[in-house]
Amino acid sequence: MMGRVGGKGSGADRRHRVVVALAAALCAPAATRAAHPLATDDAGTLGRGVRQAELTGQMSRDTEGRGAARTSDDTGEGGVAVGYGLRDDLDLVLGVATSWSRVHQQGGPTSETRGLGDVAVDVKWRALEAGGFALALKPGITLPTGDADQGLGTGRPCYALTLVASQELGPVGLHANVAYLRDDYGRREDREVSRLERLRFSVALAAQVAEKLQLVADVGAETNTDRASPTWPAYALGGAIFAASDDVELDLGVRVGLSAPEADLAGLLGATFRF
Repeated sequence: MMGRVGGKGSGADRRHRVVVALAAALCAPAATRAAHPLATDDAGTLGRGVRQAELTGQMSRDTEGRGAARTSDDTGEGGVAVGYGLRDDLDLVLGVATSWSRVHQQGGPTSETRGLGDVAVDVKWRALEAGGFALALKPGITLPTGDADQGLGTGRPCYALTLVASQELGPVGLHANVAYLRDDYGRREDREVSRLERLRFSVALAAQVAEKLQLVADVGAETNTDRASPTWPAYALGGAIFAASDDVELDLGVRVGLSAPEADLAGLLGATFRF
């Protein structure tokens, strides 16, 4: 979500689009609570009284053009999310990320942005469970705690509602998400170039291939933040989740862009602790 969000343009225009995309990425409560490295959430909940802390990190690179016109975007993000099971079927999750972005134009200036983003608050309610099928609703809000002038937040609250469906087929889990996101921006120039409403679709598969090892895959797309671009950012992701113990999981993944607005390549790493 932190790749380029429009077509060609000047270095200043490109930097502005990247800053807006970075703010929107940090204003995305519906996409930040899946079992890392997946972006697609599952309908499972923690259970009453269970607490969970998730530490995540990612690095991505996107390039455009050739020779003197070559421009590269390098972005990174480190996040922490803390969840608590209010009931067996109801979770509350708080999360925040720190990020940095570097835009470099060959033969031109390099610009950098870094700092803490907005705080995200999600609630997930498992509304239906029948056999191996489960359905959940997940509303979310982000609070404008990041610096909007630096592209580290939007300056106003953002909202999301995600419908989550999961089907367990023995050792294989299938998951699908449909999300509506309502973004808002405190800066007038950001409102002028950014869509305020977006949709997101994604599907994922998780296969238990050994007692402590899952292999996962994920594909998805969402409305482009940039009003000037009709092309949806789309991605494909593959990774693994290793259960170091009953309460500790380690994961890694690689995500590739399937369309120009998505970052070309990203590496993901995470650790989850339940207590």
